[in-house]
Amino acid sequence: MSQYWFPRQAAWILLLIVIVTCGQAWGDENEDIRTLEMFTGEQYPVVSASRSPKPVSQIAEDISVITSSEIEALNAHTLADVLATIPGVQVDLVGTPGSINNSTLVNGSLSHHVLFLLDGVQINNLSDNQADVGAYPVQNIDRIEIVKGPASSSWGPALGGVVNIITKTPPDDRTVSGTVSASIGDAMTGDYRGEMAGTSGGTGYYLFASHLHSDGLLPGNDINSSNYYVKLRRETPRQGNLVFTFGYNEGNRGDFSSTNLNVDASDTYKYLLSSLTLSQPLTEQLNLELAARGTWRDYHAYLNQLSSGRELQNVAGNENSVGGSAKISWRHGMHDLVIGTDYDHGGVHVDNGVSQAATSNRRIDKVGVYANDTMTVASFSVTPGIRYDQNNVNGDFVSPSLGVTWSLTDNTVLRGFAGRGFSLPALLFNLSTEKVWSFQAGLESSALKYLWVKGTYFWNNTWDIPSRNPATGAISLQRQLKQGFEIEAKTVPVLHTSLSAGYVFIDATSGGSGEQIFNIPRHSVNIALNYSIDQTFRASLVGRYIDWNASPADNGKYGSFVWDLHLNKRLCFGDYHGAEVFFSAHNLLNGNLYQADLFRNPTRWFDGGLRFSF
Repeated sequence: MSQYWFPRQAAWILLLIVIVTCGQAWGDENEDIRTLEMFTGEQYPVVSASRSPKPVSQIAEDISVITSSEIEALNAHTLADVLATIPGVQVDLVGTPGSINNSTLVNGSLSHHVLFLLDGVQINNLSDNQADVGAYPVQNIDRIEIVKGPASSSWGPALGGVVNIITKTPPDDRTVSGTVSASIGDAMTGDYRGEMAGTSGGTGYYLFASHLHSDGLLPGNDINSSNYYVKLRRETPRQGNLVFTFGYNEGNRGDFSSTNLNVDASDTYKYLLSSLTLSQPLTEQLNLELAARGTWRDYHAYLNQLSSGRELQNVAGNENSVGGSAKISWRHGMHDLVIGTDYDHGGVHVDNGVSQAATSNRRIDKVGVYANDTMTVASFSVTPGIRYDQNNVNGDFVSPSLGVTWSLTDNTVLRGFAGRGFSLPALLFNLSTEKVWSFQAGLESSALKYLWVKGTYFWNNTWDIPSRNPATGAISLQRQLKQGFEIEAKTVPVLHTSLSAGYVFIDATSGGSGEQIFNIPRHSVNIALNYSIDQTFRASLVGRYIDWNASPADNGKYGSFVWDLHLNKRLCFGDYHGAEVFFSAHNLLNGNLYQADLFRNPTRWFDGGLRFSF
């Protein structure tokens, strides 16, 4: 009997339960037809573009927001699972949930060009400037804001954009609330989570813990990770808030590879982050925010030859950083002015147990000052911004930007943006700062009664991008041009069913020769068909495709879509108490979608579980 019999049978049993209990919902004849309103951000004012909350209709950059309810409908396990569903974000989603994801691009900008923040704390590693998006759970996320394009005039090293993760906050109206969930799937892939939150006597709390385990959906790709997060909020005089956060992730996982390589690869990690933020109104128009933050990371990577047991790699590293920020926001009349400063001090230590060049140590001190002002007159808004950054490794950099929006009607907005940005290279290598000039022009509209559309053209001229000569190994600095467009569309629900789709085209060429650049996606498509009845039953068929344009030497396969089916049935017992059964069928058609054969996506697999709220 197959070792996967129980998880698969359990998944099909859960599906049967959903079908049986949802019979009445499917028979509901009430048609949900309503006019689709453009998302203006009034419910969730976006902070990521200028570091000050404002509606999307005043934001010139291309931006996407995904909320906790949308994340829950995906039955997602990690941050990588969520990002892969967003148009304009190209994720090489391979391996078992929780695996290392080597490519997370934003409209062609490389992984280390994108700044990842978790409650204001940078989670990019210092050693390679990339974020381990497979290591972060999603149950504790309230929303994710994604700026697609340079955000250096506000954030510093963010050449390709910002992924700003904002965790849940304690509810004001309850002393105790929470959720407990558990799921099981093929290869004993289990995800177990619990959260509790409330507010009492002016003090709020949010507590979260999770454990993800799998024997491996691919050979040698087992996962075992645990995550903890704490957020405490205390009211201060004059409607201020003091917020403390603490997060800890640890795990060990097999780094999957082609079965004919005869190697065993694995790694262990421990990530810790913490912050303390004071937000205090000084007057009705003036607000002060002070923040302190710190991170610590420890990781150990192994690579052994199976046939001989020979150790090919044994790398141990640790990183730490401390820093702080100060920001003044002033809102008066037509102005929304933000002035601030950031400082961070960090270091990396790496010990290579195989190489004779055993130890590397680097330290970096970064300081930045910035200012931007959103000036709104009638239907126009203009946002000039500028930032100066300096560090002891790569010198200084000035990042100007200018954004303009024009509300043609109540439901149509034109956007234009120009900015200069930079991204810090891996701290362990002596490379120059990578730079970009970027231009964007776009339109967002719900003028058509049952349809919302958004389109953006982008032009990114990057330079000082390191490129290695495969013959000699020498590194040279190149200029690259990446231009293209992004289109998104969503329909209103008709017969409880709605459709959303996104398409991105990227033409990436070498600035010198004009040749196509490998491993920059040329086409990417996201599709979602959603069915929902009064939040008691939800079904989503989600598809994604990426033309990776990979180097032929990588032997990648990306000729088909990957389709996932997610089902959620809610059983309500009261205003606050309830239960939900959920089920997911991943990669329904066994599609191949990977950039290199060393790192493959799993074939069809299933998981499902139960979720209780109180």
